[in-house]
Amino acid sequence: MAEQPPKDLPSKQFVDIAELADKQLWTGSLTSEAPSEREHRLQQATLDAQFKRWQNVALFGVTLVGLVTIVWLSINTISDPNASAEEKGWARSLVTAVVSGGVGYLVRGQSK
Repeated sequence: MAEQPPKDLPSKQFVDIAELADKQLWTGSLTSEAPSEREHRLQQATLDAQFKRWQNVALFGVTLVGLVTIVWLSINTISDPNASAEEKGWARSLVTAVVSGGVGYLVRGQSK
């Protein structure tokens, strides 16, 4: 003999949303945090967000300085009359890669 579901549960075929809304499905209690705890939590969240912003700016700055250095060295190599064809080839490839990455960075938000 198959077990019968409890009478207070809705059947598997039809769910009465109004009936579910009337039932008390959660019987926990919410405790509010003390004002000092809330202030500390918000202050900590603000400091964490500020640190992350500075961290992102520092990382962006270091990356930008590195890329500018690479492009500058590559352009110097391309314009050097004593540079070999192979050196000029990798320098052109680096400049192309940096420019392509920069364009991709600038237009990434427009494709969404």
